[in-house]
Amino acid sequence: MININNFSTLLLKLIIISNMQKVIGNIKKQAAAKYTDRNESSSIHETFLLLSSSLHRAARDGDIATLQKAIDSGKKINSYGMLFAAIKYSKRPHSIKDVVKLILEQEGTNPNQKDYDNRTALFWAVEKWHQETVKVLIEYGADPYMADNKLETPFHIAARHADMRTMEMLLSKASNKSTLLNADNKSPLCLLAENDLYIVPPKYVNPACVNPPEVVQKLLEFFDFDPLDYVHALSLATSRNLLPPVKYLLNYDMTKFEDSAKNYVEENLIGALASCNFSKPNWPEITSAFLERGGKLGLAMKNSRNLKAKLNNIDDVNKIISASDGAEKQILCALTLLEHLIDRTDIKEHILKEIHNLFPSIKETNQDFIDQCLERINHLPSAKIHEDLSTTLRLSAFNENDESAEQTGDDVESIVLNLEELGKDMQGSTENP
Repeated sequence: MININNFSTLLLKLIIISNMQKVIGNIKKQAAAKYTDRNESSSIHETFLLLSSSLHRAARDGDIATLQKAIDSGKKINSYGMLFAAIKYSKRPHSIKDVVKLILEQEGTNPNQKDYDNRTALFWAVEKWHQETVKVLIEYGADPYMADNKLETPFHIAARHADMRTMEMLLSKASNKSTLLNADNKSPLCLLAENDLYIVPPKYVNPACVNPPEVVQKLLEFFDFDPLDYVHALSLATSRNLLPPVKYLLNYDMTKFEDSAKNYVEENLIGALASCNFSKPNWPEITSAFLERGGKLGLAMKNSRNLKAKLNNIDDVNKIISASDGAEKQILCALTLLEHLIDRTDIKEHILKEIHNLFPSIKETNQDFIDQCLERINHLPSAKIHEDLSTTLRLSAFNENDESAEQTGDDVESIVLNLEELGKDMQGSTENP
């Protein structure tokens, strides 16, 4: 039997808890409203300050004659907000550069003053696509590393815009190569990689300035990226099938990473392929870019049913190999596939045939290509395969030091015979190297 007293006590506790939750919820809503009101109030106050005087309005309107007249009469135009009136609220984009330069030439003007959101004039010049103004601000000492309330810098904005010219100007004055992370722990590289649409610049900006691959390359050349951030950016670019950024990221100089970080990147790099959108037309190019570089496909195949389905289809395997640029890269791509599809007899034989057809088209190559081939051959589960292919490669026509065309022809024929024999040998071979 239920004790009435205990039941009443329990019911009372539940009512109290429910009421407390409602009170807490109301407090949070009121706090959020006050915060919003405070921000809106600050913004309104700032706008009033920036546009309340005739000089601020002259800066906004690009009225250089009025500003020069004020200077000649002894007035100062270096007060708070003159730069923001000229950049943030400008009505004449083409005159901003000259107005900003005139203000910066005045004694006491601080190019790094901040607004209510802790954003500098340089931040707003980048945000508004005023490239010539960015150049002037940098010449007068504007700091590209100054962050706003969200820890975003002009680098983040230029990356989000994929604005190559602005990024080049910012990097020309950059000194600190550490990765810059905003409040969401995203670097400029991640912001660029996750933006597949790219903001269309205003009419007064040359559309050619929007160049995602070039910006990716500039960022990779300058900053020392955290391995987690690097893999994150690669996954984001891959998920949007942005081929040029993906290729730049895959070609990143891994020597910049410490050994422990390098191991992490190598282990997780090809796993980013799982994020590829295999419904988009350029999925073979994205896939082949990863396979050319090499690595263990197991993680990517485990995390992507679509990738696994593509690799189990001979026509799709053909598309992947053919998507690589040139016979050398196609061979590297095929060798990576061979390691992971060796249990599929039909596909294995097909890949060997493709390699067989590609070998004769290689006239000469470098030692790096041979080393990459040998490394991938050593991953194949057959000692005989290692021995035969390794010997063939070392003595083949790929060696640039071959002295005669006759010897080259013999070596190519030897490669073909070895591959035909390997196709038969691999059918029943499970021997480990």
